[in-house]
Amino acid sequence: MTMNHFRITLLLVALIIALQAYSQTEPQRRSRTADDKKVVKEVEEVNRKTREVNETVVGTGEAIEKSVEETKNTVDKVGDILFGNSPKNKSKRSVTITIPGVAYDEPMLEALYQNITRSWGDKKTTKTFQDQKVVIQVSCKQSADDVWSQVPTELRKNFTVQQMSEQTVQLELASQE
Repeated sequence: MTMNHFRITLLLVALIIALQAYSQTEPQRRSRTADDKKVVKEVEEVNRKTREVNETVVGTGEAIEKSVEETKNTVDKVGDILFGNSPKNKSKRSVTITIPGVAYDEPMLEALYQNITRSWGDKKTTKTFQDQKVVIQVSCKQSADDVWSQVPTELRKNFTVQQMSEQTVQLELASQE
């Protein structure tokens, strides 16, 4: 029995040592798993912040490109204005309305001029009178037909269109019967 007793004792010692070893590694394993989870969370947080920074950098880059493009356009416009290549000057035209054979104080003529002045402004409209011929100049981008079409129909009835081109209208006072 001593041999059996020795075996049982040896088995018990081995079992105690194994249990002791297992009991020490389980908390360590749990600790390592908790630490691993913590590290994974921190890595995910770093990745999320990196994505946000990248998105911000891309957005900022696009905003800078847009700002630079707008600045170039502004510089071009200022240069054109300062050095006489203004797009405003190139696109502006003048429409000439000519009415021959009228008296200077003709009421229908004055009504027409007042209407055009209200529509286009004092600075864009001029009127000259010479040898019973009135010339009304309108500085605008529209064609002569567009300018004439904006005159109310009741007022247009007092005139007959003799000729019209892109920039000129020749009228005649309609006969008053």
